[in-house]
Amino acid sequence: MLLERESFLTTLGEYAAEASAGQGRFVLVAGEAGIGKTSLLERFRDSHPELRWLWGACDGALTPRPLGPLHDIAADIGDGIRDLLGTASDRSLLFTGFLDLLRHSATPPAVVVEDLHWSDEATADWLAHLARRLTSVPALVVVTYRDGELEPGNPLRSALAAIATQRGTRRMTLPALSEGAVAHLAHSRGHRDPGAVYALTGGNPFYVDEVLSSPSASVPANVSDVILARVGRLGDDALQLLWAAAVLARPARAERIAEVAGCDASHLDACVAVGLLAGEGGTFGFRHELARLAVEDAAPSYRRTQLHAAAYTALSRGDDLDHARLAHHADRAGLSAQALQHATLAAQEASALSSTQEACLQYERALRHAGAAPAEVRAELNAGLASSLSLMDRWDEARAPREAAVAHYRSTGHREELSANLRALSVTLWRLCEGEESARCAEEVYVLMRDAPPSEEKVWALNLHGTRLVDAGRPEGRTLMEDALALAERIGSLEATAAMLQNIGWNEIYAGRDGWGQMREALRLSREAGFQRDAARGYTNLYQAAVDHLRIAEYEWCFQEGDAYNQECEMPTFTWCLRASRGTALLRLGRLAEAARYCEGLLGEHISPVNRLHVLTAHVATLVRLGDPSADARMAELRALAHGNGEAYWNILALDAALQRAWLAGSEFDDWDWATEVWQRSSGESAWVRGELAVWMTRCGRPAPVDDAPDHLGLELAGDPLGSAAEWQAHGCPFEEAAALVATGDPASLRRALDLFTAVGSAPGSALARRRLRDAGEHAVARGPRSSTRADPHGLTAREAEVLELLEAGMSNGDISRRLFISERTVDHHVAAVLAKLGVPTRVEAARVSREHRAPANLGTTAAPS
Repeated sequence: MLLERESFLTTLGEYAAEASAGQGRFVLVAGEAGIGKTSLLERFRDSHPELRWLWGACDGALTPRPLGPLHDIAADIGDGIRDLLGTASDRSLLFTGFLDLLRHSATPPAVVVEDLHWSDEATADWLAHLARRLTSVPALVVVTYRDGELEPGNPLRSALAAIATQRGTRRMTLPALSEGAVAHLAHSRGHRDPGAVYALTGGNPFYVDEVLSSPSASVPANVSDVILARVGRLGDDALQLLWAAAVLARPARAERIAEVAGCDASHLDACVAVGLLAGEGGTFGFRHELARLAVEDAAPSYRRTQLHAAAYTALSRGDDLDHARLAHHADRAGLSAQALQHATLAAQEASALSSTQEACLQYERALRHAGAAPAEVRAELNAGLASSLSLMDRWDEARAPREAAVAHYRSTGHREELSANLRALSVTLWRLCEGEESARCAEEVYVLMRDAPPSEEKVWALNLHGTRLVDAGRPEGRTLMEDALALAERIGSLEATAAMLQNIGWNEIYAGRDGWGQMREALRLSREAGFQRDAARGYTNLYQAAVDHLRIAEYEWCFQEGDAYNQECEMPTFTWCLRASRGTALLRLGRLAEAARYCEGLLGEHISPVNRLHVLTAHVATLVRLGDPSADARMAELRALAHGNGEAYWNILALDAALQRAWLAGSEFDDWDWATEVWQRSSGESAWVRGELAVWMTRCGRPAPVDDAPDHLGLELAGDPLGSAAEWQAHGCPFEEAAALVATGDPASLRRALDLFTAVGSAPGSALARRRLRDAGEHAVARGPRSSTRADPHGLTAREAEVLELLEAGMSNGDISRRLFISERTVDHHVAAVLAKLGVPTRVEAARVSREHRAPANLGTTAAPS
């Protein structure tokens, strides 16, 4: 696939047309190795078969053969030129003979000479001869070369200068691929981190292809061979400088590289000449990260250690120290004390800047060098690592360092430090769906801190215990949380105050009271004060509450802002929580196929058990409503995780999905023991959550009244399913509206239910409505549409079809983002998928294909998640 080369192909076509009309053109095509010069010319050749192609190349593997490219061409054009090559002692006869051949060719000729940078002097003279005389010859000559590999003083420089000044000469330089083009290639080949591919390759097409084709994270062998072949052309001093530059990793001034290498800096010019280093703004650095990695890997290990020690010494002078960089060099040089010192500081800096992944790496590095450090230092590092891993949603990895920190503080009797780490361990275990162990830790925290003097840690301890009591349906939990808020305000902790407001607001909402203002205020306080973790949690909890209480459109801003914020602050644990709620929103809005795809994508990520549980509650219900056969396997996983978590809320949602499956199939529900257990544990849950469970149990034959259920549930429980359907309609929930209509039993309502089930794509729902219509005496019930009539001819999803339509309208990614209420990053992914499925390189081509092969599309509406 040739990307971002359309303009060059078009320009070459214009030059070919001018040449064919009698105005000969000599085209110099420059670009670094692997940039795609040959691919460009091969594509141009394939698209212009009307030209007579004469192809030759200079050979860099051997001592150049005089006029080597002309020998290649002679093999294709007959005895005349071969005879001249074999007998002519006067080159002018040979050069004139070749020019005459071009002038009198029956078909417009196109001459290609590749890799001029490896040319011999005779070839350079021949091409200069052509360039001076080509304007009156109906021929196109295209010569490629690497512009960064001609050393000062190389005679080819003067030849190129002579060619470039001729009237018929044109020049073009091929750039690297953009980050967007690399992302398109990466997505089309299933690579999940296009940013990393671009960072490694700098957009060089050859390197990009090799990295995407390589099964490992190391430098691909083909790339390494190419790079090391260039390294082999260097003298010893230049090689030492190149190794030093590789170890320093970042562009550096010549004096710094020379200091680390212990060599004279003048030899850097040789490193530039072979195309490995580039000099810019007084510094020298590698053109591509892949090249740097290959060079560093190839340096002898003992020499690498020496160079890292020298780099550490050089970089540790001065006041503005880069602790991350110093930690790296000290680590590689085996300087443990220094590595521990700088890695610890670098981890703290990264955490403060929300560079969570970098913080994890630095904490891990510090711990590798902390074997001889005091136990208190190791405990602090373990706690820091656990916190950073937790924010990355790597709770399984966070457990061991957190337990190590708990063990240390338990042994020393440091009450507040022990409480803080026990609280974090309780949350870790909850995230891992180990509810009983989590509750035991929370209880220990409360016992430890209930009689402690006022402090911020006591606030958190009271809050944790209060939350657990509320979750268990015990009213004293609310009082304890209010005590925690009062204490936070009394000691002047804004962070704790904002967090307590958020938790109290959440519990007020789920208790049927108005806690929305408190949650919004908590979010505002956290954002303004820079409490990133609390703000991320605030977005996540507020949006989940909005989805659970069917205020989806009203809080769309919360999802959009929160998703961007969580990614910006590198907090995947809250990103996945928020997106799990998005799956539930899509389910409620009746966008079942989209919800299924969206949740399946989330489940393909590395997410913690509780986030997986959250996603599965939406995914399983979606699969059940679609009639997807994979629902059974997912249901088993959902039940297991909900059971391990232990909270009634998740078990209720799992039971809801199981009851729906039985109801849609028209079969008896077969696990009433489980249903009875969950129902008995549901007394502390909100009327919204408990009421929906009661509706599904009633539909399956076990009435379960809830006195304070909201109207969309309570009306059906009170015998008015038509009123309930109207409420569901007002909330914008078509599947739920249809389910309530089925409960009426009257034919008109059943027909409306059939239409709704069909519209959202619920085959089991449609089949149920048809059965009920036949039971009601309605026998002329239309069959549903065949799936083939809804299929897109290109295999596009409904969302991708929408994006394609907007591309055809000429919209930018920003315009599409605003039209569909999705992030620009999501638009990038959709555009890449559309281009891949249509087999075209650009959005312009995609629009053309769409116009040429237009087919009716059933487009979705409103926003999709990012």
